[in-house]
Amino acid sequence: MTRTALVRDSARNLRIFRYSDYASQAEMAQDLRGNGFRVLKIWNGNKTDSEVDNWELLNRK
Repeated sequence: MTRTALVRDSARNLRIFRYSDYASQAEMAQDLRGNGFRVLKIWNGNKTDSEVDNWELLNRK
């Protein structure tokens, strides 16, 4: 299953990652955090950039 993640990097830029090699959202989040990213949201499935952008716009902090 592909998972889509929205994260912020150390420069506070938004990035989208899509991976299919994680068993769970928690495993993906742990790996992304370990690589210095702040995890904002992870979805099960392959979300389009537009869907991710719309979520970020509605949930911006």
